[in-house]
Amino acid sequence: MLNIGCKSVKSVFKIQLKAFKSNAKKQKKAKKWQNFSKMTKKKRFHATIRPMFNTLKHSFQKRRI
Repeated sequence: MLNIGCKSVKSVFKIQLKAFKSNAKKQKKAKKWQNFSKMTKKKRFHATIRPMFNTLKHSFQKRRI
């Protein structure tokens, strides 16, 4: 590569840099998606338990008044 000339080395370097950046973006998106899916699973599980608790809490407050 170095014997061919400076321009070819630059272009190869640019191509490698683009590939590295795109790979980094893909990894970042995948990591965000994993965190998002974990959060939504926790919220779904939490939401199945909490509404019943909130309704009981409000019903007791109404009786006191």
